[in-house]
Amino acid sequence: MSIDFHASENRSSYTGRSADKGWLKAMAEIVNPVGKNVIDIGCGGGIYTAGWAELGAERVMGVDFSQVMLETARENTAYLPQVSFHWGDACQTGLAAGCADIVFARALIHHLDSVDSFVAEVNRILAPGG
Repeated sequence: MSIDFHASENRSSYTGRSADKGWLKAMAEIVNPVGKNVIDIGCGGGIYTAGWAELGAERVMGVDFSQVMLETARENTAYLPQVSFHWGDACQTGLAAGCADIVFARALIHHLDSVDSFVAEVNRILAPGG
């Protein structure tokens, strides 16, 4: 069963909770986001976008192809000045090359038509050493 991410009745499907403390701990053990620019592709309602901010990222940008999800994400993270959102496709984000220190995508790949195109886009937006 798939979900229509553009339908207003689904706008709260990926909100109403915070990133799990176990996830926060695991991410902090894998990578230090303090002072980094993080791009969260397929951010939905912004749960993990906010999580990266909580972990100390300097800036976090959530990218999603659904304006409905982005509206909800903006509402739910309005208290986080380092968080912003951008409309874009996972394979063509429209972001500048080399703009990200960390690119994150959770529960996204199974929605994509081309994983190769997504990986190419991630490589394009990652800064050297990202």
